Amino acid sequence: MASQNSQSNRHEERNPLRFFVKLRILEDKKNQENKKEELVDALVSDSSENGAGVFTYSPLPIGTKVEVMMDDKSSIVGEVVNRDYLFPDDGDIIRLGIHYL
Repeated sequence: MASQNSQSNRHEERNPLRFFVKLRILEDKKNQENKKEELVDALVSDSSENGAGVFTYSPLPIGTKVEVMMDDKSSIVGEVVNRDYLFPDDGDIIRLGIHYL
């Protein structure tokens, strides 16, 4: 499956520093009744003031609100704005684009 949203409108410089984060799902568009806390492991592939690209195995739906947790004290809220499957034939690793709110 190809990209579900174009990244060609990006104007800010991206930071290539990579680090692990946890994504706390704040609003799941697919399952509104799911009230249990869900944490997703992710690797930040690039970031800017406005958002980040993360690699994960969890295909969160576009529009899902997440809290990006860098450590116990640092976090920022964002929204999944695009989703790319790195290896479409295998479908395991996914790159999510998260726009900070």
